[in-house]
Amino acid sequence: MKKQLLFRSIAILLPFVLIFILEIVLRIGGYGESYQLFHGIPHVDNKPDYLVMNKKIAGKYFKDNGLRSDNQSDLFLKTKTDSTFRVVVQGASTVVGFPFYRGASFPRLLKHRLSHTFPDKNIEVINTGITAVNSYTLWDLTDDIIEQKPDLVIIYAGHNEYYGALGVGSSISYGSHSSLISIFLKG
Repeated sequence: MKKQLLFRSIAILLPFVLIFILEIVLRIGGYGESYQLFHGIPHVDNKPDYLVMNKKIAGKYFKDNGLRSDNQSDLFLKTKTDSTFRVVVQGASTVVGFPFYRGASFPRLLKHRLSHTFPDKNIEVINTGITAVNSYTLWDLTDDIIEQKPDLVIIYAGHNEYYGALGVGSSISYGSHSSLISIFLKG
């Protein structure tokens, strides 16, 4: 009876152990994409290092379709100075600036206005908008944003809660169980 229980336990646990070992080997080998929100731009001519939003971040939420983030590549200082006022804007296509993009997105207009109002400050307005995402995405990016020590975070969202990536009406969905979606995003 004890041998039979031991063999059943091994039979049940063996696939999980093998998957765990495979996961460790793949992580050590560096398999897969990096989905950090920001990555560094090396310094040139003794200028300070800058960060920019990862253009491949949309791949974390939209699998196998080649979609790239349509962000505006807002450069900002890697190390925030005392004279810097840093604003991060989160949202979807409206934040990205659809349909006007570069010159007429509200984060660009905000930066222009703040720069004129406070000429003695280094104003950084970082647009982290990604088209067709919802609050799951915004929540997932929160830790990376807070790590950059923003003075202000503006969230303009709500249009894509049902159909946005990982929403219950999306073609890319894992159901309406927020705990399952959280596990998927942190994986």
